[in-house]
Amino acid sequence: MNITDRVRKLQEAGRELERRKSKINSSLWAMQSALLDLAAEALGRDDDVEGGDQWECENKENPIGMCVYDGHEDPAWDDCLFCHEPFERK
Repeated sequence: MNITDRVRKLQEAGRELERRKSKINSSLWAMQSALLDLAAEALGRDDDVEGGDQWECENKENPIGMCVYDGHEDPAWDDCLFCHEPFERK
């Protein structure tokens, strides 16, 4: 195999990795969205909630176990809709 063939194979492998990365990111986004919908439902909210991927929530009523926020009223994500903490992140 000459150098041109090796370069072509590496380029093809790179494109395949990018396609797979895109599929994984799409799947992760869909899962995150479903979890946030579950949290909104638990709160009795019709609107969207944000977050769910950075901080563990200590409130056992939170079905996803991660802090979620009202992005419209709390754009800085300082007040989890379940645990209302932690203050050190403010």
